Amino acid sequence: MERPKPESKPVITSVGTAVLWMGVTLCLSGGVLFSGVTILLGLACLAALLAARFLCERNLQNLSLQRRMPASAFAGESFEASIQIRRAGARVFDGFDLQIRDKLLQTVASFARVDQLDGQTGGEITLQARIPRRGRHRRAKYEVKSSWPFGLFERKISGRYEPQAGAPGSGDIVIYPRPFLPALILQQLHQFHAESLARDTFDLENAGDFRGIRPYRPGDRVKAIHWPATARAAELLVRDWDPPQPKPQRFGIILHSFTRPGQLVQPDRFETALRIVAGLLLYCRNQKIPVWLCPDVHAQTWLKIPDETGFTPGLEALALAEPRGLKHPRKLQQKLKEFEPCERLFVISDSPIETWQKHVIGRHPHPVFADPETVSTLHSR
Repeated sequence: MERPKPESKPVITSVGTAVLWMGVTLCLSGGVLFSGVTILLGLACLAALLAARFLCERNLQNLSLQRRMPASAFAGESFEASIQIRRAGARVFDGFDLQIRDKLLQTVASFARVDQLDGQTGGEITLQARIPRRGRHRRAKYEVKSSWPFGLFERKISGRYEPQAGAPGSGDIVIYPRPFLPALILQQLHQFHAESLARDTFDLENAGDFRGIRPYRPGDRVKAIHWPATARAAELLVRDWDPPQPKPQRFGIILHSFTRPGQLVQPDRFETALRIVAGLLLYCRNQKIPVWLCPDVHAQTWLKIPDETGFTPGLEALALAEPRGLKHPRKLQQKLKEFEPCERLFVISDSPIETWQKHVIGRHPHPVFADPETVSTLHSR
């Protein structure tokens, strides 16, 4: 953790200025009126002002801050973060009315009162934060402000969070694109699921888990009769199985940015395309469908997920993706050929479908083409 460096000495506030003028006025008035009581009141105001400045300066000495937050989150979604304050050495009258501004989380948190801030104990606040932009966000600066005591002086310090060895969540945070699935793509996914169920016909030898034995019902297959149990019970009993689950398919997802000469680049369209791909990844994760993901057609390889860390590599690749426009569809055509083993292929682009669809028709048996506004399905075989 980095020690904060003072940016300024205590600065008198408007309240402190009023107390200063009050003290000076009382002292002058007491001198003119030869009133000892008035002079004492003025000196008391000035003494309180000096004491407040002294305590305000000490209030932020030897302070260190540590931030804890998850290693990843989705853009725009709330997550829990905590800021811990520690102070080296025990002190008296320390740690009151602190305000912390985190320049990454864009929050201001107030400590109404923290009674003990020494090397062993500290203050900690938990807050709900959100980061709207995807990407890898580095450690950000913070600013601590205090006007304790009495609000007569104010002092600010700033510093930068540093990761602590062995402390997860104290370093960078990766923000994934916020998932989004258009209604037409959801409709296609539901259709694929129904086709998978229909394809996996009920076969007793390849059925689901054995559930038990139940009485025979009209329509049950003779092969399902459990003859030993039937003989013991003197009635027909059959084996009961759980219905089979659809076998997971392999989906392929290719993200590209096809740019025609003179075409205006719109960054928001690329962000929407990333959100669609993120939505597809989450759907596949929930349905336990393996995925081949190509977030950049310029790359020689692609991601095969899940791996030992699940779908995290795919989401991280989307968080860090940058638009790299294709000038010629040859690379896209090559990628479609490499993705032929995938039972379903989603080709997502930030460019309108009509600008690149004609270059890839017929290169995969079951493609789904999509841009931020349109979804097109083609069955070429």
